[in-house]
Amino acid sequence: MTDSVNGLRPKLIKGIPELDVPSIEPLPYGTVKVRSAPGTRAKVEANLTNVQIWGLSSYKLLEMKPNLPKNRFVFRLNIPRIECKGDYDVDLNVLILRYKGNGPFRGNLTNIDVEVLVKGKIEKINGKNHMQLSKMLMHIGIGTAHFILDELFSR
Repeated sequence: MTDSVNGLRPKLIKGIPELDVPSIEPLPYGTVKVRSAPGTRAKVEANLTNVQIWGLSSYKLLEMKPNLPKNRFVFRLNIPRIECKGDYDVDLNVLILRYKGNGPFRGNLTNIDVEVLVKGKIEKINGKNHMQLSKMLMHIGIGTAHFILDELFSR
């Protein structure tokens, strides 16, 4: 199974049109919303749009645990480095710094640990059993993250 996941890498880089799977280099991600936790002193609200991500194809599969009787799979991956770019719109209030603005951003994240739980259900199609994926949960840990917000204080 590990060989199968690693063998997917070239197909994921190009995309799999017949399955509506886009290329992951770069991966268009759309919008990311960042909000500070309720009750914290610092207020951070940011919308990242037009996000594109590079580097996902450098993943290293660390572990794969299939549980076929329960139609579940757990994967653990590490991605050494991801680079991204897009546009930001931010509203922040930290101590005495208050800022609202927008512009382009770029960033990189390193040492990303990902744990994925995939659940499925068996469906018969043309007399054969097929697993349809019904749920996917992810936990992502980031080693370091660096972002550059262009035009942050130019307004």
